[in-house]
Amino acid sequence: MEYEAWLKLIPDFEEDSELVSEKYARQAGESPNNVIKILVALQRLTTELPQLHKAITTHWHLDFPRIIAIDTALSKLGATPEPEVITELDAKITSYLTPRTANQHLPSPRNIGQRVRQMVAEFDDRIPVKDPRPQRRFSKTQVSANASSLTIEAPHEEIETAHESVKATARELGISRAEAILKILSGELDSKQVETKLVLFTAKDLEGVPAYLQGVGWVGPETVERLREDATFIDMDAAATAETASYRPTDAIRTFVEGRDGTCRWPGCSVPAQHCQLDHRHNFDEGGPTSPSNLFALCQHHHNVKTDTRAHYIVDPIS
Repeated sequence: MEYEAWLKLIPDFEEDSELVSEKYARQAGESPNNVIKILVALQRLTTELPQLHKAITTHWHLDFPRIIAIDTALSKLGATPEPEVITELDAKITSYLTPRTANQHLPSPRNIGQRVRQMVAEFDDRIPVKDPRPQRRFSKTQVSANASSLTIEAPHEEIETAHESVKATARELGISRAEAILKILSGELDSKQVETKLVLFTAKDLEGVPAYLQGVGWVGPETVERLREDATFIDMDAAATAETASYRPTDAIRTFVEGRDGTCRWPGCSVPAQHCQLDHRHNFDEGGPTSPSNLFALCQHHHNVKTDTRAHYIVDPIS
């Protein structure tokens, strides 16, 4: 109903877009700027992207922030892109955003925008695939008479490194993460080196393309280059068939399984694989190998379900 309502509000070409946006902003409770973004995105969707339009009106799965992210990325091509380029991009975007399973999780607007910018860059190499402009902001926001909150913004990898460091410190001292942050910032805890690890999945045969940073999502080439400088490289092709005699998987095996599974393997569970336990499908003490073919990510809850024999899983090859 919301989609159909906005569709009726797309102004005629000769109408003043500024006056239209002010009028509809008052009626819809949106900012004039956001009204313009919605209407422009819908205009492109209905006139230039027939395949994506059909997919959206079939599944009703993309909200306006995601539709706007697509339009913003496509606008990098300019006001009059080549029709054949738009047709090919329409097919690529539709394939990317067509659900393949029930209850499939949608990418965030940010990740959708970055993936579409990557597609656009394939047609015009002058258009860089960049991360959103990294910001460093530290602010104090009063939330009540007795407490305040802190807001920190920084590049993806710096926030993820800080997050991993706080988790490790809290775990070592047996305190909450909030307590660990306050003790570190106040100077009560001496700065100490704790082992942190960032995992970046990159293509082996391509340069200057986005990559997937575990815990963050897709990041652009600039971030990839920064992270590769002091990185330890693991060949995922070799890790796919690796095996260890130990119950505990090697870093290479764990990284491969986390990248392959993405989340807990229980249907509909969205716990990230890096926060899951690696379960031996065939029990280790019964001869099951510690290898990717026998290891699968299960969150603590669903691992308990399997261990209690309340459920079991069968892994079949894709036919």
